[in-house]
Amino acid sequence: MKAEPLVFDGTAFNSVSVVDTLVSARGTGRRWSTQKPLAFWRVFAEMDLSSSFNVEMFAGRYGDPTGALPGQSYLPSWRKVQELLQVPATAWDPVDDRGISHVTVDTTRITLSKSFGISHRAEGELTIWDVNPVIDLKTYNTFHRARSLDAFMLFSAYRQLRDRTPMRRCVECGHWFDASHARARFCSNACNIKASLRRKGEI
Repeated sequence: MKAEPLVFDGTAFNSVSVVDTLVSARGTGRRWSTQKPLAFWRVFAEMDLSSSFNVEMFAGRYGDPTGALPGQSYLPSWRKVQELLQVPATAWDPVDDRGISHVTVDTTRITLSKSFGISHRAEGELTIWDVNPVIDLKTYNTFHRARSLDAFMLFSAYRQLRDRTPMRRCVECGHWFDASHARARFCSNACNIKASLRRKGEI
């Protein structure tokens, strides 16, 4: 059975700076979108949030998970999301000899990894889900739409845990991606192009 699409429209920021945990960006940002779960939530789960470099790189590529921009301290709200994502992340084993990380067969770890729950955003407090089921009135197909980056990452984690999605690190940027196609080596076309230019000595 084909999984329902997971739709998200995000905003990344080309120029992000962090000073004393206050995060800011110049410009209106760069729009990006997807119709499927993505594995970069695991990157966020593993990130050192005390590193301004990590925060700037993540917000520059994917956006701000919790609305800390502009000019607010990202650390309390980002840490809450990270702590939630660290729970499902425990379900994946270290990479094997092919560089692929699989969901464990250990039933105890699976049970614990599924304990991060489902709830709704309320009264401005961080909760897990801001994802709505939607019916396409032209095709009558259903899909889910995430209205925030934190919700998209959490629902991606839920879907990929449910589907036991294998993961691999991109050879260009090091970010996790869906390795269902075992020969895939890049998380995105942009990383593939960048690696090709690097091989040619053009960057």
